[in-house]
Amino acid sequence: MKIDFNTTKGKIIKAAIELFPEKGYERTSMKEIADLAGVTKPAVYYYFDNKEEMFKEIIDIGREHGYQQLKKILDSDKSFREKLIDMIMERFNVQCAQPEVEKFISWAFTNGIQYVIDVIHKSEQESFSNHRELLTNFLNKEIKKGKLRNINTKHFFALLVGGINYHTREFYTMNRDRINRQDAAEMVDILLYKNIK
Repeated sequence: MKIDFNTTKGKIIKAAIELFPEKGYERTSMKEIADLAGVTKPAVYYYFDNKEEMFKEIIDIGREHGYQQLKKILDSDKSFREKLIDMIMERFNVQCAQPEVEKFISWAFTNGIQYVIDVIHKSEQESFSNHRELLTNFLNKEIKKGKLRNINTKHFFALLVGGINYHTREFYTMNRDRINRQDAAEMVDILLYKNIK
């Protein structure tokens, strides 16, 4: 789902996206969000009961987009290796249309992870596990097809996602270069060393 930053709600979300990483979730007030968005405080409360609800909606937008893109990649006819490369590239490239959202998601799952844990309650944990289940099922199918050795999919998943998150954080917080397809291919080849049959 793409956010229209020209609408009142979009302006509020954009302000929150800027302020939460800059000031921290706890130190950001609804008034500061309203001021930066150029709207009144009652306008903020019209769309969001509290900043927890606002934070959760931003996370949900990023999560749902990521899930749909991952599903599209895994459903493609490309090779196992190419799908993994596409997954890495997706994290860096497809969201360029709204880098503010991607930067926020990167912050939330690295430096802001404590806020994600506090705000995203157990009732929402199932939706986060959908990504893991989608990728784990994909890996298990590749093992059954004989294209991948019988590996611990939990560790494989952790290494892949950890590598992607590391490079995303470096790009957004340390101003490192955006990785290119050759870099992504090298990451995949290191990860798959001795695993592809």
